[in-house]
Amino acid sequence: MIRQADPAAVNDVRKIGEVLGEATSEGTWERVTEVENILVIDVGGDNSKEALGKAKHLLGKRGWREISQRSPKWLIMESTVWKDVHLSINEFDPIKVETYPEEIGRAIERGKVESESLIFVHVYQV
Repeated sequence: MIRQADPAAVNDVRKIGEVLGEATSEGTWERVTEVENILVIDVGGDNSKEALGKAKHLLGKRGWREISQRSPKWLIMESTVWKDVHLSINEFDPIKVETYPEEIGRAIERGKVESESLIFVHVYQV
C-alpha cells in the first residue's frame, strides 16, 4: 500500500509563494510506503518568524487549519478540503539543509534569496 497526499493538495500548497525546490521522500513501515512531498517556498517576509506566520495565514485562507504548534519555528496543519492530508511548516535552518534530498539543497543555492523568507513544507497523508 502507498500513502501519499493528493496531488491537488500539493498543488494548492505551491500557490502560497515562489517554489524554489521540490522533492519527495519515502519510507516503508509495516508494508505501507509513505511518500512525503517536500517544498521550499519563498513566501516573502523580513524574517523567518514573519515568513512562518505569513505561510500559516495564506494556507488558512486556502482551507488549512493549524492543529499543533510544536515550537515557534514549526507547526502542523490539516486540510479541510482533502481528507487525511496534513502538512508541517518549518522555518529555514541552514544546518538542516543537508538532511534534505539533494534537489532541495541545489534549489536553495540556485534561488539566491534571503533565507529568512524561506519555509520548508512537508505535505503527507496520515
